[in-house]
Amino acid sequence: MLTKHLPKQPYDYTSGSKKEHGEPCVATTPYANIAIFRSLVYTDRSSFGSYEDGRLEFKASKQALEDAKSHTGYIYVLRKEGFAPYGPEEKTMEWRSPNAMKPEKVIKVTPDDLPPNIQEIKP
Repeated sequence: MLTKHLPKQPYDYTSGSKKEHGEPCVATTPYANIAIFRSLVYTDRSSFGSYEDGRLEFKASKQALEDAKSHTGYIYVLRKEGFAPYGPEEKTMEWRSPNAMKPEKVIKVTPDDLPPNIQEIKP
């Protein structure tokens, strides 16, 4: 049985410290590769973004990439209804909902599913 995802407080760490980032929500992305990356690469340092031409860019420290090799992740497929783009850009990578959301489907992912060309963040 799939349980609902409850709204949680998102945080921003880009300044080097933990700061609240908007209201509590369920956050998601319309980009499968971002979801896969985030489900597997979450230790040490990592980031993602996009180039001006719209291609996605992924970065991670050597430690984060090593750790990801032993992880299994899960992607939760949610209905688009109830979500809205979050951020100033027209093609935002993050969508948020203030409501609890029940996944339609859960997909297991492994390191073999990671997007290609992840750049290493140098110390």
